[in-house]
Amino acid sequence: MNMKRILSLALVAVLVLGLAMSGCGNSETPNSSAASTPGNESSSTAPVSSGVASNGGEEKMAEDQTIYVNQELAATFDSTQVQDVPSGTIVNMTQEGWFRYSFDDAGTATVNKAACADYTISDDGLTYTMKMIDYNWSDGKPVTADDYVYGAQCALDPAAAAPYSFFLTGIVGAADFNAGKTTDFSTVGVKAIDEKTVEYTLAAPDATFLSKLANSIFFPKRQDIVEAAGGEYGNTNNWQSLVYCGPYTITEWTDKDHGVLEKNEAYWDAENVFLTTIDMTYVAEQATSDQLFEAGQLAFKGASSEYLQKYKDKAAAGECEMVNADSTMSVFYLLYNTKRDLTSNAKIRKAIGYAVDNVAFCDTIMGRYTPAEVLVPGPVAMGEGNYREMAGVDPWRAGREEYGNNPEKLQALFKEGLEELGKDSSDLSQYTLTYLTMNDSSQDAQIIEFIQQALETNLGVKMEVKVSADWGTFLNDMEGDEWDFVQTGWSPDYNDPMTYLDMFETGNGSNHGKYEVAEYDQMVRDAYAATDETARFELYKQMEQKLADDMALTPLFIQDVWQFRQNNLRGLGIATINTNWEPKGVYLVAEE
Repeated sequence: MNMKRILSLALVAVLVLGLAMSGCGNSETPNSSAASTPGNESSSTAPVSSGVASNGGEEKMAEDQTIYVNQELAATFDSTQVQDVPSGTIVNMTQEGWFRYSFDDAGTATVNKAACADYTISDDGLTYTMKMIDYNWSDGKPVTADDYVYGAQCALDPAAAAPYSFFLTGIVGAADFNAGKTTDFSTVGVKAIDEKTVEYTLAAPDATFLSKLANSIFFPKRQDIVEAAGGEYGNTNNWQSLVYCGPYTITEWTDKDHGVLEKNEAYWDAENVFLTTIDMTYVAEQATSDQLFEAGQLAFKGASSEYLQKYKDKAAAGECEMVNADSTMSVFYLLYNTKRDLTSNAKIRKAIGYAVDNVAFCDTIMGRYTPAEVLVPGPVAMGEGNYREMAGVDPWRAGREEYGNNPEKLQALFKEGLEELGKDSSDLSQYTLTYLTMNDSSQDAQIIEFIQQALETNLGVKMEVKVSADWGTFLNDMEGDEWDFVQTGWSPDYNDPMTYLDMFETGNGSNHGKYEVAEYDQMVRDAYAATDETARFELYKQMEQKLADDMALTPLFIQDVWQFRQNNLRGLGIATINTNWEPKGVYLVAEE
């Protein structure tokens, strides 16, 4: 949105405006697996104040390292409560865990050691021993192993209902603690061995665990700060109470409107943090963001299809710089509330999903993007290979070919679902479906109209719209039960198919559709336990096909990213995992 990250219509707007999603975007980019062994963070190639060689010449850093960005603001600052890209972006900027991602202009992600000085994995694959570097909180107190243990305890506290607690429940004793079966955290396999060493002990091998350690759910937390804030900890209106161990600190925050981050001089790698101030305001409308960018008041942006050629021309004329990731790791889809009356039925869900022509949707509404018949996008790695190429099938394609653009078949399917529910199928116009959205941009309105028309034309059913006031409300509304379907999306937490698949497990904090199928749950457990890569791959294929067969979701499109930058901006990649963008290593050069 969860960091896997939930992507909403609002996020679509942000992305269109140019903020690449975190693990909330890729396709034919090189496979850079976050599951691969993290390396030491490379020393920055960024400049020194005297200048840096560039294209055969020498550039000097600008004296003012302040940038202005269009950034949808966070719903939470609590690292254990993050489930969306905007929140993940801010938490990533202000806190530091074991690993940190860097990105290139193709959207390729590299996982680097951050707070991790070194680590070992036992021969049986059950024990991960993590050694810390020496680093401090922004108030000068050292970050300790106990802070990591306390962070894990907060993440597993059943009262916290942390969306990503499932990242930890494979640890010995964690599932019982998370379920409230014990209140004794000493039974959980997260231990401070000494002041700078943390040991995680798993109940069974998990090939994805090292990758998960880069997620904010594993970040350290200060017990004294959390307890002093009480129930207000991490609330965006209580930002003054926080301490930070990442590259930036929050110095100004107007909830859901404007925020300012300043360089954290206490950060362990402050010499490689060049931007001193990041000034963020969320602007949903493309026309407004264009005006700001052209006036030099935004450092970078994307472009909707309407404006894309305009900015390509500007880049060709040297007025700005352009980079492009043809396809990302972010997939967008219709998600169904499987506990609602009508959408509890798989045939009704299929009728809804296939009534929406995703090719026409991309062409007429988005103006681009790749129509999707998969949940796991093309660039996602499977070991050393590419999962999509290895799978050799698009699970939703057969249903799309059978029912798409065929009102007669779609209505018959909807009626079959009604009959299975014991409902009257004589007149479909008596039924109304509730669509959840934020509707905060002109494009949102176009999407609503498109989907509404598709349902009325192809199914003969009505659609009402439930509008969430803002991003935080949208997330809360998805947790509720007052909706039938929503257009949302997902970006990966790490580069492995499981990051898209396990959110549909019963009880997963990201399972907003409330899909609960025992057969699927068992496949998730089996895939986690599989030590043989071939066996794990086969389970992934079965899981994706099961989601298609049950129509837990209907894929719509896979996003591309066109990013346009001011000519004096350097070091910015296209983020594809866990954040909208990574500011570390970004800087401005002096304009001539």
